[in-house]
Amino acid sequence: MTGVPENDWLAVRKLFQESSSDCLKNVYEDARYLRLLHKGALLSQRLTDTWRQHGTYLDAGKAIDDSLTQEHFSMATREWKGILL
Repeated sequence: MTGVPENDWLAVRKLFQESSSDCLKNVYEDARYLRLLHKGALLSQRLTDTWRQHGTYLDAGKAIDDSLTQEHFSMATREWKGILL
């Protein structure tokens, strides 16, 4: 791991892709559609801070949960226009 969340996630995703485990390969397939790190500057910053404090992504699950919750509430207050998928 490098401490750069975006790069580390791509490295882990590649490990899942190359795994002999069908379960991990499925995680890779599902993760191809996950764009949290490109969309969430707050998530990226929290993961970077966690890396700096612990040398690991010890609290990554909590950071992701918090980011998803924040995204959920921010979407509820948006004015939607056009076609959304």
